[in-house]
Order: sequence, then C-alpha cells, then structure tokens
Amino acid sequence: MKLSELKLIKQWHSYVGPTDERLEKESCKIYRTGFLLLTSGMLLYFIYGLTADQVAWVHNISNDPHSNFQTTISPLLIWLFIVCVICAFIQTRKGFIDTNRFAETDEFPLGYFALISGLVSTLAVFVIWAMRCIAELQIVSADEVFWIANLAVGMVFGIILFVLLLLIFFLYYISAKHSRARIESKLNKEQ
Repeated sequence: MKLSELKLIKQWHSYVGPTDERLEKESCKIYRTGFLLLTSGMLLYFIYGLTADQVAWVHNISNDPHSNFQTTISPLLIWLFIVCVICAFIQTRKGFIDTNRFAETDEFPLGYFALISGLVSTLAVFVIWAMRCIAELQIVSADEVFWIANLAVGMVFGIILFVLLLLIFFLYYISAKHSRARIESKLNKEQ
C-alpha cells in the first residue's frame, strides 16, 4: 500500500487542493539551498574541530581549550553522512545524477565531473589551509603558524579529494545509468 492511497492522505489532499507546480519547484530550490548550507556548515565545523585538535597536538599544547575539541565523530555528523548517502542512493535509483544537461547522458561526462571535482578540491585546499591557520592563530602567535606547511597539507587533501570525487562520480553515473535502463525497460514492457 502506498502512502498516497491512505484515506487520511486522500482527505488531506482534497482539503488543501492541488499542488501548484511553480510553488513546488520553488520550494524544492529553497530546501535544496537549506540542505546545502546545513551540510556545508556542519562540514566546516567538523573540519575546524579536527584541525584545532590536531594543531594543538602539533604545537604540544595540552592545556589548550582546543585540545580534544573534537577527536571523535559526533553522532550528528554520522547522521548527516547517512542522509547524504540515502539522498544519493534515491537519486541514482530514479536514474539521474544531476539536474542539468548531464543528468541522463549516454557516456560519462568526464570533462564536467573533472571540472566539478577540480573546483571542489581547490575550494577544499583553501578551506583546509584557512581552518588550520585560524586554529593555529588562536593558540600560538602569528610567527609560529606553519603557513606553507598548512597549505601543503591542504594540497595533499585536495589531490586525494579530486581523485576520490572523480571515482565516486563515475560509480554514481554507472549506477544511475543502470537504473535508468531498468526503468526504461519496465516502461517499454508496460506499453
């Protein structure tokens, strides 16, 4: 039994009336923006916590208030990761990987996903560098901050992230393509 077949749901739909497609589309954009802001903020918080703890360790500061700031992954971040994986899984089951012209291509759009991976990785390099520098500035003086070393750490993570993102996008594409073929074959059988 589907949710839409329940008597209470049918009564609700008859009470509120038909859905305005424009409002539905705008609501989806708003919720998407909110979700992206929430996940980005939580990710920055998580990176800062790990960075502050690691920087305090590097400078051998054990009495620092940032020491052991966040050495374990909180249940909230685990839940966020699970939600993101579920969203990606549902999207691939529906047979698409993006909402633009590359959503349902026959061949993997390597250039597009390399560009996305490159932009995200470049942003990650500077975010990691900035977070490490900010965390260090809070516990040591500016002349003791490892400016270049922090950039090098960010670059290493950026390179690793680029490769991982490209691989994840490829696997994501393959999964969505198989789902799309399954959906199309099911629709052809029904006709």
